[in-house]
Amino acid sequence: MDAFPGASLNASESTTVYSFERPSTTRETYCRGSLFAPVPMFMQRYLGEEGWKTFLRRVDASTAEVMQTEFVALAWYPFHMITGIVAALDATGKEIGKRTAIADMTAFNLDHATRGIFKAVFKLGSPEFMISRADQVWRKFYSNGLMTVPLAKRGEAIVRLQAVPDMTPLYSLTVMHSLRAVIVKAGGKVTSADMEGDLARGDYQSDFHFRWT
Repeated sequence: MDAFPGASLNASESTTVYSFERPSTTRETYCRGSLFAPVPMFMQRYLGEEGWKTFLRRVDASTAEVMQTEFVALAWYPFHMITGIVAALDATGKEIGKRTAIADMTAFNLDHATRGIFKAVFKLGSPEFMISRADQVWRKFYSNGLMTVPLAKRGEAIVRLQAVPDMTPLYSLTVMHSLRAVIVKAGGKVTSADMEGDLARGDYQSDFHFRWT
């Protein structure tokens, strides 16, 4: 593991670590840094100066260190760091009157990730085609978890997630909003988005069920 050399709120407290090798553990989930590259920029713009300071106070020193520098694209970060970022964003957003912070973050993240050639793919692909590829995205960016798509047809899809031992309720919501953003980006107008079961609450699987026109 290599220490992240970036700035910290307190350099003596710098404890941020990551690995360039995909972790093989099933006890703790890790996430690829490239998935979250635009998040620090989004936070600073979205929360404003005071909200940003409040956010940084809500996360630990190692997380604040990353958020003030950047995610290393090819590195793997502990999932608890990401879930902590989501929890702090949700709390800070509500405090300053932004109650759709998680949904707004996922939409921004997807927009940033689909610039250039990927933007063209979204224009050509239908919502059901794009959502049916969700399992490929999960495998690329997360070390744990099995994502499958048991249903993907015109106007309706079910995406299933299993085997993420450290899932949190707010991150389950983040996954749902991320999938919803894919449908919208591909031209669908979502009429319903439901989560049936929740890994974070002890269920065997989370089923994200979407309908759109």
